[in-house]
Formats: sequence, C-alpha cells, structure tokens
Amino acid sequence: MKHLCVCVCVLALASAGASAAMVADFEDGVNPFSGGAVVADPEDAGNLVYQNAGGNFVMTLPAPLAVGETLTMRIYDQGKAAVAGEGSYQGWSAGVATMSRAWGVRLAHRTWFNSNSGYGYPATGNWLLDLGNQGTIYGIGVPRQVDALAVIGTGTVAAPEIPGDGRWSTWSWTLNADETMTLAFGEVSQTMPVPAGSVISRVFVDSEASGLGGVWIDDVQIVPEPATLGLLGLGALGLIRRRR
Repeated sequence: MKHLCVCVCVLALASAGASAAMVADFEDGVNPFSGGAVVADPEDAGNLVYQNAGGNFVMTLPAPLAVGETLTMRIYDQGKAAVAGEGSYQGWSAGVATMSRAWGVRLAHRTWFNSNSGYGYPATGNWLLDLGNQGTIYGIGVPRQVDALAVIGTGTVAAPEIPGDGRWSTWSWTLNADETMTLAFGEVSQTMPVPAGSVISRVFVDSEASGLGGVWIDDVQIVPEPATLGLLGLGALGLIRRRR
C-alpha cells in the first residue's frame, strides 16, 4: 500500500507539473515581445503583465506549437465600447501565427462586427497584417468579458464619457491532428483549417491606441497533449519501480 500511495502521488505530481509550461508571465520584468511594455496589472498592482498600447508586436515561442498542444493566455479587456458610425476603429487583437505572419488565428475586437456585444474571428484564420484582405469576420459566440462596458454619451470610442470596467479572461489556441486549429473560451470554440506546411511559432498582439484602447496580456503557456502527460506519468512509474 505504501508503494502504491507513492506511485499515485508521483504520477499526480508529474502530470500536474507538466500540465502547462509557462512561456511568459512577465514577473522578471523582461518584455519578450518586439514592442510594448511590462507594466503593473490593472487589477493587481503586485503582478506584472504585458501591455500593448499601440502597434503590432510579436513574441517567438521557444519551439513551434506541436500537434495536440494548446497555447493559452490571459487577456484583459478594459471595457471600451464602440459608437455607431465609428466603424473604422481597429481595437485590439491577439493570436498565434507563423514566423512570417502569413497565416494565423486571431481573436479580434473590432467595431464593424458590433464589438459591444462580443469578439470576432476570421472564417479562414488568414487575417493578419494585410488590412486590405481581412475576409469575413464572425462572432465567436462569447460576450465581452468585462465587468461593465463604457457608457457612451457625447464621448467617442477613444474618450468615452464614462470608462468601462475591465476583466481578465483566458483564451486557448489548439493545433489539432486533422490540420485544424481551435480557438476557445471555456466551452465555446471555433475551428479553422490550417494551411499545409504552416508552422505556428509566434504569438502576436496588435492594438490601435486611437481606437478601442490597448490590451494587457499575462500567463502565456503551452499545455501538452493528453498523450504526452500519460507518457510522463508512465515514465515516473518506471522510475519508482527501478528504485524498488
């Protein structure tokens, strides 16, 4: 029984320790993106996070995303609201992409698909820096993750009359074995085809400072596929048997 308990504990620890590999939590103050800054968490001054207040910036992953792996990151929506007739505002977006950003999957916050009520994603995933070829954008089916949207009176998107109250939410990008990628929030998800030969090796965060405001990012992690966790657990069990 003693050895059984030890085995179970070690297996549990192995699975828990390998459940997610932290890519960037920004607590060391180092900014791994090509721009932006590491700042205090808008809801917890003792926590450091990444902020993009304007621009298109990328971070290269330690290794390309493998089939079955999931990249997760927390995103802070500050709660600014769109105004009717101000459809040119870009807002913020975040996602994963190939090294050249020729293809990727973007979670987007844009005025022209009624961003007061939710977020959008491109139907094909191929919606990156080429603003003249953005394709069709669909609502992902998740409402704005904020405590309160800005109240717009005589103000504008850039300067609302009453500011919004933001909130953190966690999003995930999973590279599937059938050459698709799934963007998800909780139980809500959308899946898009991945062009053959695409290697997902970057995280990108874009923001238009004059539009719907900047964006904060925290806890970028890679979660292995379940099969990998199982192999790690079996490896731990093998080590225990050898020690016996």
